[in-house]
Amino acid sequence: MDKFEPRWAPRLETDAEFLERFKQAERAGEELASTEPCAKAIVFQAENRTFTLTLTGGTTIGFAADAVPELENASDSALASAEIIPSGTGVSWRALDVDVSVSGLVLALLGGSEWRRSIRQAANRQAAQTKSEARTKASRNNGRKGGRPRKAAQG
Repeated sequence: MDKFEPRWAPRLETDAEFLERFKQAERAGEELASTEPCAKAIVFQAENRTFTLTLTGGTTIGFAADAVPELENASDSALASAEIIPSGTGVSWRALDVDVSVSGLVLALLGGSEWRRSIRQAANRQAAQTKSEARTKASRNNGRKGGRPRKAAQG
């Protein structure tokens, strides 16, 4: 009698298949490293609440903790927990559950307020599309009242 194997059971790959996938992943990582800014080190200076981020190409970028909205009210000890993620493409503050991509950070710091405004607008659009029980209930209540309240005429 044959051994029962469920259809969903994962197929084990051979050593050769695994090595080929591993080489593909290495090539993808090398390509990413050549096209995206990657971090080599990050240092936090508590006396002025600033970071120095060193990229693999040798470029050094300094920024205030308050330049990243998620870090504005963080304690110095939480800020000091910053570490580069293994691929070098991001910075993580595990104590704060905050991860920031290096490319996003560079764009935010160098792109100015217009870039930040467009990011905020995109986030707001995404938030507006999320559905929740409270939002559904409010929409139904507005529908019973004749729809969304009209804006007052300006005169």
